[in-house]
This record gives sequence, C-alpha cells and structure tokens, in this order.
Amino acid sequence: MAHGYDLRRAIEEMTEGIVVVDPGGMYRLLRQLELEGVVASAWTEGAFGPQRREYRLTAAGWELLVHWGEDLARRERAFRSVSTAIRRSLGRMEQEENGAVLETGPDPRGKADV
Repeated sequence: MAHGYDLRRAIEEMTEGIVVVDPGGMYRLLRQLELEGVVASAWTEGAFGPQRREYRLTAAGWELLVHWGEDLARRERAFRSVSTAIRRSLGRMEQEENGAVLETGPDPRGKADV
C-alpha cells in the first residue's frame, strides 16, 4: 500500500525525473483504476495531520501489471533494435564519408585533404 504522494515520488525516482506526475491527473487516474477494479483504496490515520488514502493493487491489478511489464519488455527490445540499427547506419555512413575523402583525393566541396 502507498499514499498518492509516495506513488508520485516513486515514479519520478524510477524514471530519473523524466516522468513528472501531475498530482490532479494522478488522483483522477487512481480513481478511474479503482472504478475498473485494478486498484483498491482505504483511508488511514496519519501520525500527523489528516487522514490519507492508501492505494494497493487488486488481483486484477497485479495481472494487468504483469501484462504491462511484458509489453514494455517487448517494446524495449524493439527500441533497442532500432537504436542499434541507427548507430550501425551512422557508423557506416561516417566510414564511407571518411573513406571516400581519403581514397578519392580532394574533397568535392573544395576543401584540401587532411
């Protein structure tokens, strides 16, 4: 179980600040997830200050989380493949450019060989 503030902070820490959660949007999403049955909440007494709502995943929420994790892993592999292909292409282009300048003599742009 976690409070909304703790969830926001955890998301920002896990994403190294890339994802900054809008508090209002997060609570609207938590309410929607509760209506869908993937999150449950309960009011708890705070040691200091007013009561706070704690959230936890239901069994359906855990199942959704597993599927989401699998989907993210597939997407991560796809992004990694694309990123690797781009780096290889850029490396080949750089080699071709450097090789063409060294092999063909003067730079076609009018610059002297180095």
